[in-house]
Amino acid sequence: MRVPSGNLYLPKAAVFNLIIECAFGFGIGIWNIALNFYFRAYGLSPAEIGLLISVGFFATAVSSSFCGRLSDKIGFSKVSALGGIMVSISLFTISHSSSHQLFYIAQIIYGFGLACIMSTDSPLITSLVLPHQKQLGYNLTIFTYFLSSVAGSLFAGFFPKMFPLYENPYKVLLIISATSYLILGCTRVWLPKQPLAGRSSVKFLDVLKSKNVLSFLLFGFVMMTIFNCIMSMLNLILRERYGLGDDIVGSLYSLVSISGCMAIPIIALLYRKYSNYQIASATLAVQIFIISFMAFAPVWLFIILVCMRTVANNFIYATVDNPMLQSIEQDRRGSYSGLRVSSNYIGMSLGSAISGYFISKGNYAGLFMLTALLCLLQNLIFHQICVPHIVEYNNSKIA
Repeated sequence: MRVPSGNLYLPKAAVFNLIIECAFGFGIGIWNIALNFYFRAYGLSPAEIGLLISVGFFATAVSSSFCGRLSDKIGFSKVSALGGIMVSISLFTISHSSSHQLFYIAQIIYGFGLACIMSTDSPLITSLVLPHQKQLGYNLTIFTYFLSSVAGSLFAGFFPKMFPLYENPYKVLLIISATSYLILGCTRVWLPKQPLAGRSSVKFLDVLKSKNVLSFLLFGFVMMTIFNCIMSMLNLILRERYGLGDDIVGSLYSLVSISGCMAIPIIALLYRKYSNYQIASATLAVQIFIISFMAFAPVWLFIILVCMRTVANNFIYATVDNPMLQSIEQDRRGSYSGLRVSSNYIGMSLGSAISGYFISKGNYAGLFMLTALLCLLQNLIFHQICVPHIVEYNNSKIA
């Protein structure tokens, strides 16, 4: 039995997975708003918050390779479910603690859980769809994630005004976020296990030594360093640089997420005329100017630029990240995804620490100019190192 989607048919398991993805997006939409403000309410500085977030992302980095290998053995759905439960435990712990030591322990648990989710998210959906639906499944996952995160961000932004009797609304929000992750963990385990081929023949070091894998990991590291230099503390930038309130910050996060959703239909239109390579090349070039302008932008322009940057980021995911995944042999994708998450989250850890340092100094212009330089480096890595190893879906040559 299959569920129709336009002139295509998605298997029921894939549709169910997309529904579950809503819990992930809603939970992280709340987390994006509530966590930094929760830590700030306990008197932590932006630099301390950046370090805490960095610890969590580093835990994701060091554990994701293991999670990828584990998913090759027991299935993507089971590893993802385990991750949802671990993140839920972490957020419940943070919401019921005021101890800095427990914050760090909980962030480490969060990092391990997030590694389980992120190392399986892309290969899980592509394992549940038909071969010709892989790009569609990947794009729908991004779309669903961002759309549900809109609801989470809006909810978190307006929650303090909707329920003013709560002395610490961010605690309640973290509990709600934890519940969303718990739902993800308790439902994703029902998804079917992907068929595995040649499991015993795949050696971890063989995957790691592949030139295409190393080039893709380097690209991911720089990409996610750029991402977290901007996004890891965006709510603090909006509050402390521009003086915006929580409800406005939540609304702006939702606007950013909506912008991310819009990237998917735009890409579908661009595919009619342009290849993955052409779209990616243009996006990576434009991104440099977007981030450079953030350095001195007034609030209205800054918001527009953040939305543009989010669209650009999703263009990169669809036109670079997914083709990279599809360039890896099927029986190695779990291992590769784990390595990819590891390199990505080392970059995110570094980006969070950089962002926290610059924000604590009030040097916002310096933060964005440094990030623009990283975008230039990302362009060079893509064109000079990655492109020769990316196999296009239609096997067409890159012009």
